[in-house]
Amino acid sequence: MSRWEDVLSLEDEEYVVASWGADLSIKGGKLIQNKRMKSPKLVLTNRRLAYLGKEKLFGGIYEFLLSIPLESIKVLIAGGRLLKHVKIRTDEGEYQAGYLIPEGIKLAND
Repeated sequence: MSRWEDVLSLEDEEYVVASWGADLSIKGGKLIQNKRMKSPKLVLTNRRLAYLGKEKLFGGIYEFLLSIPLESIKVLIAGGRLLKHVKIRTDEGEYQAGYLIPEGIKLAND
C-alpha cells in the first residue's frame, strides 16, 4: 500500500500528472498528452504513482513503480501553479522529479 494517501486527497478517478517539463493535462477524467510529447512519463492514478514505459533520465533508463515517503516532499510555487518536487531513491542513486497538481486538488499536509 502506498503512502500517497498521507500526501494527497484524491477521488479514485482523479489523476495527478507528473513529468519532466512535459506538457500534460487532465480533461474529462482522462490523461491528455501534448502532441510534442513522445509518451506520458509519470501519472498518479488511484493514489498510486507509476512510471509509464522507459525514459532516459539523468543519464540512465529507468522503469519503476514509486512509493515516496512524505518527508521527502517539498512544496514550491512555479508559474502560478503548485509544483511538487520529490526525491526519487533508486538502486542507482537519488534523483529529483516534479509534478503539477491540478487546481482544486488539496494537499493533506497544507
